[in-house]
Amino acid sequence: MATFDASSERKLNYELEQLARLEEAIHKNEQIGTRMVTILDSVDRRLLRFNETISPLSNTTSRLTIRQKNLLDAGKEFDAVLEYYHVAEEADLSLKDNLDCNWRDAFTVLERVYQAVKFFERNSPDSQEISRLRKVLSVGLERLEREFRTIVTRLSQPIPYGTLLDLAERDEETPQNPNLEQELKQIPESTSRDLQALLHWLFQHDEKHASRLVFEYAELRGSMLLKSLQGIRSSKSLNSSGLSLGSGASRNDEGTPRKMVRRLSAMASLGGTLRRKGSAKFLQPGHKRQASISETEAHAVEVDAERFLPKYQALLRLSHTENQLMRQMLPSALHPKAFSLLIRPALEHLNTEADTLTTAVGRSKQRAAHSPLFAIFPVMQWVQRCHPEFREVLTTCEKSILEVFDTMLVHFQQTVDRGLMDHLDAVRNDSTAASNMPSDGTVHELTSNTVSYLETLAEFAESVGQVLFCAGSLREQSAEKCYANYVTLVLTHLGLNVKQKAEAYSDMGLRAVFLLNNYNYLLKTLSSLGILNAIGSKFPNAEADYQKLIVDQKKEYSISWTRAVQHLVFRGSTPGAKLGLRDRKELKERFANFNKEFDDIIRLQSAFSVPDEELKATLRRENREYICDLYKTFLQKVGDIDFTQNRDKYIKYRPEQIGTQMERLFESAG
Repeated sequence: MATFDASSERKLNYELEQLARLEEAIHKNEQIGTRMVTILDSVDRRLLRFNETISPLSNTTSRLTIRQKNLLDAGKEFDAVLEYYHVAEEADLSLKDNLDCNWRDAFTVLERVYQAVKFFERNSPDSQEISRLRKVLSVGLERLEREFRTIVTRLSQPIPYGTLLDLAERDEETPQNPNLEQELKQIPESTSRDLQALLHWLFQHDEKHASRLVFEYAELRGSMLLKSLQGIRSSKSLNSSGLSLGSGASRNDEGTPRKMVRRLSAMASLGGTLRRKGSAKFLQPGHKRQASISETEAHAVEVDAERFLPKYQALLRLSHTENQLMRQMLPSALHPKAFSLLIRPALEHLNTEADTLTTAVGRSKQRAAHSPLFAIFPVMQWVQRCHPEFREVLTTCEKSILEVFDTMLVHFQQTVDRGLMDHLDAVRNDSTAASNMPSDGTVHELTSNTVSYLETLAEFAESVGQVLFCAGSLREQSAEKCYANYVTLVLTHLGLNVKQKAEAYSDMGLRAVFLLNNYNYLLKTLSSLGILNAIGSKFPNAEADYQKLIVDQKKEYSISWTRAVQHLVFRGSTPGAKLGLRDRKELKERFANFNKEFDDIIRLQSAFSVPDEELKATLRRENREYICDLYKTFLQKVGDIDFTQNRDKYIKYRPEQIGTQMERLFESAG
């Protein structure tokens, strides 16, 4: 118990000591807190006194700062205004130094002039500086325009015809040729960018001025296009200057490569080839022309066509180039007016050439000279083929330009349509005097010319069908059916006309031979050309019908021998019996009449012409068999009858001699 009390007392004393220390610490803290409060109150009072002292100074400083800023801003504005008063003098000097060598610096100078003019117009409309600035601006713009005009004029020279021929070669052989592209464009990329910067800058500041400059650009480029096309006309001298196309130097005096000259020569023969190839290819021996078509008129149309085709192709390609150049350089708002102004002279020139061509064709066909129509077929086909592409290029133009362009194709189509219809009428109404009919019954010129005409049409069947379909002349549902219908009508009218012409022959045999020659010629040539297959939709039995006509005329020809074979009939006594005087006389007359008629027919028909060897051999064989069989039968019947003491006088031919004589038929070479 005593131990417990001692321990408790020690703990109590320890706790009391701790409590005393805590009380002492609390007392110290209270003293420190009191002092801190006193200090803070003192600081607060001092701050209040400081604020009261500094506040007027701060307000004064703020006001001074604002005044300083206003003064600086006013100084800057004053400096800017002062600069406007120096712009005219500085710009005048700067333009003299920079205009010819650095366009973009010139734009910067003129931009300052524009801004100065606006400043004075807004703040001091009566200032004399405005007139000075406008004078400097006018001089600067005039110099820019002069430089612009000089550059565009220098780079807008007519494109040589040799380059245009190279263009045609490139389209066919080498798809890419950067040098040729640049030669067509003429304006280098760096210059193009400078011109573009000038026009766009000017358009932003003075649209009226920019429009005038753009239209002047269009006129200069349009003049280049026109002169380039007109140069094609002068280049015709290559064909008439005596230049040898097959020998000599590799270049002519103007530096045109030989392959260009060859191309020009080929183009020069285009119309003549089309006009002559049909008859030259399919006219067999004996198919002679009975009359000549005006070669002078045909050649004149060919010359017009030869000149028009390269011009059309050149303008199409150059229009592409000019359109691209315009889109790169000119402000888009001015494209329609500018491109219309640019393309109009060349397009009107081309339209005039087209009118000349169509008028020449129309004038010639009125005199029944239909061959010049052939020269316009390749032109029309080319125009039809390129029309969508060309029209797409011209969509940028105004409506009036598109109307001029569309009229060109319409004129070609109308000319071809009228020519086709006129030729159809010519085939139907062709009249040949009896004195002008082929005396040997060969193929009539109308037939051979019509086949040549149809051959040319076949080469341009699609275009011809399209023309007839657009014109509505034949009221068919497609271009293909229009073409088939037209060819069918031509052949129908030809057949009727030839049949009518055959009536001019008084001799039945010659009439039949004439029709045989014409029908056989039509069948063979039309089949070989594929024309009968092409018109199958409208004339499906054409080949069978021609075969039937040939068979019918073979029968008609055989009938021409009736006047001879009608004497190979004797109804007298039986073989071995003795004839009376009248029967002997009749038999003599029959042999004599047969010999006479047979000789007359051989003599007459040996002058007939059958140019086709196969038909000639067939006619000889068939009629030899026909006549020989009848003659042989007649001889078998009366050969043993004693009707005369001079049998060789009346029985002039043996059967094999009849066959030999008939080999003389159709010996005429036509």
